[in-house]
Amino acid sequence: MTPRVADTESRAPDARSAPFLVVAMLSVVALCFGWQALAAPVLQASLPAAAFWTVQVFALLVATATAVAFARQAARPTATAGLIEASECERQLRTLAEGLPLGVLLVEDGRVCHANPLALDQLGHAGHGARDGFDARALFDDGATASAALDVDAPFDACVQLRRGDGAVLRAQVSASTIMLGRTRRRILLLADLTEGDRLAADLARQRGELQAMGHRLMTVQEDERRSLSRELHDDIGQSITAIKMCAMALADEDEARRLETIGEITGIADDTVAKLRNLSLLLRPPQLDALGLEAALRWQAGAMFRNGRPKVELDLDRLESRPAHDVEQACFRIAQEAMTNALRHADAGTVTLRLRNGDGTLKLDIQDDGRGFDPLAARGLGLVTMRERAQQLGGDVRIEPAPDGGTRVRAHLPLRAAGDSGTSVGDSY
Repeated sequence: MTPRVADTESRAPDARSAPFLVVAMLSVVALCFGWQALAAPVLQASLPAAAFWTVQVFALLVATATAVAFARQAARPTATAGLIEASECERQLRTLAEGLPLGVLLVEDGRVCHANPLALDQLGHAGHGARDGFDARALFDDGATASAALDVDAPFDACVQLRRGDGAVLRAQVSASTIMLGRTRRRILLLADLTEGDRLAADLARQRGELQAMGHRLMTVQEDERRSLSRELHDDIGQSITAIKMCAMALADEDEARRLETIGEITGIADDTVAKLRNLSLLLRPPQLDALGLEAALRWQAGAMFRNGRPKVELDLDRLESRPAHDVEQACFRIAQEAMTNALRHADAGTVTLRLRNGDGTLKLDIQDDGRGFDPLAARGLGLVTMRERAQQLGGDVRIEPAPDGGTRVRAHLPLRAAGDSGTSVGDSY
């Protein structure tokens, strides 16, 4: 293991202590010259030769020890300053990591010595923190990838699968590089979670598919409407008008009694034709929605759809203090129409409840049945997509979920005023 800064104080002098060692050596030389020039002649004259040389050696050892002690004392603050500087750099690095939008790991000898909160959350270690450290190699399934990210000094950047603390897999972009804090080697890892990006891509693909399906549905519904209108106009209205024309042409050749009978037939055919035209008009758009508003239109639609009494329909419609925007009324009516149609055709329900509330600038529609229900997450019907699209175009939303007592619940929240309302309506289709 590479020695820490604190260990180097007793093993090798720091480069910054060299001037103090030079001073110490010069001090020894100066003391030696001073001794030889001043004290040595006096002692040599007054002491025997053996005693003189003993004092001479002792003085030299004292001078050397004093100089070395001075050098070590002078160099000690330099080593301490190096340790403080390295600790301050690490503290600043940890503080910087706290505010980064990436996960940050500081790794020493294969163990995590520090991790910012985002990294702890990404790796599933948020419950116990990382002060005691955890094995960084355990994050990697591949030993070669772990060595490249942790052991080699070269930069590392790759998309890898990491193993979280709870056993789940995290797909992340990992970038690693080596930094030196004093004389300690650390490996710093940056983690970018790619899971959220994958989820957004999946959501985008799903919404693109729903949009394509809705476009196809709109074209299909439009063609079906045209085909239905063409058939109704040709087979019913056209034949009725032809019959009226033939009856009118026959009046000229008939006697008075027969003429009165033909006039009665013409009147009956005309009444039937008017009724058929009215039904076609109601099919395309109920006049109650324009003339009387949303509440009356919903009452009429529910009465028409559940007129046989099976399933039973319960209405709980608040009186609206102000009339919603035209687009909002239309979207709310069509969402309720689709939800009630689904309940009638597929739910096998005994009761269908329709509620309408308003408040805080929001229109709240709730359609609930007690039928067999279904899995909202697995349902991908085009009618459900259309309901969501109608609400989203106005800045609202539609939620389809299991009812508390069984069955299905459709909840729509719509703004009373459509954003950027300019009087134009959202495209309508039945």
